[in-house]
Amino acid sequence: DSEYPEVNGPLSQSCYLKALDDCYGRFKLKNQSNGRQVSVESTDYFLFHSPYNKLVQKSFARMIYHDIIVDNASGATATATILDGKKLLSKWTNVAIGDTYEDKALESTLKTIATPLYNRQVAPSCELSKNIGNTYTASVYMNLANLVSEFGPSLHEKAVTLFSYGSGALASIFSIHPSTSPTEVDARFSLQTMQSVLQISQRLQQRLKRTPQDLTLALMAREKSHAGSSSFKPTYSIDDLVVGAYYLEEITPSYERIYRRKTSN
Repeated sequence: DSEYPEVNGPLSQSCYLKALDDCYGRFKLKNQSNGRQVSVESTDYFLFHSPYNKLVQKSFARMIYHDIIVDNASGATATATILDGKKLLSKWTNVAIGDTYEDKALESTLKTIATPLYNRQVAPSCELSKNIGNTYTASVYMNLANLVSEFGPSLHEKAVTLFSYGSGALASIFSIHPSTSPTEVDARFSLQTMQSVLQISQRLQQRLKRTPQDLTLALMAREKSHAGSSSFKPTYSIDDLVVGAYYLEEITPSYERIYRRKTSN
């Protein structure tokens, strides 16, 4: 019984990519049935569940694989990027999709094709997740907050696709079109207001530097609470939390989690 889980990395990655393949394929078919064509190049931004950024890059590349190989994009509609990609991926045209998940040559080729598009359509939402790590269920929505912080009102009517994933069990993909219309948006949640409040890049620069010893003490506290009784009271100071931040005050013997909000310094 350990505080630290064991993970089968290759299996975990394959489960993620298989879920993405299934969701993206169904998403494209659903849109086609409604008269809409969906592809990487018809979408402005993509946001992903983000355990680590390398998997995000691989996932975006898988979408390009679908556009080129699975959908067999034709010269009549494909852009130069897709047409060039078709040439690079020609050897995988008849390879079963189930045989591609651990194909390192395919992975490398897809990265070559995807990188310019990734830098424009995915990277702007990844600054926060790359800096603070995996937030699990929250990660795709954290990336959405990052995107709003970066672009604010300029996201008006942009096509944004989100992929949410849950530990190999469930996944979903959906699209949103942010709006700046004053008749549709509560002023408190306008793109402009949210951008002014979020300020992701500035707040990342304001983080406090900690030592390896600080991390060791924090991990020891977690290990102690994990091995102890069901009740738990954190011993860390809240002095460095920003005003308005929520924090865990205690876990009761009946496993209730009690949170408080910092009101002043």
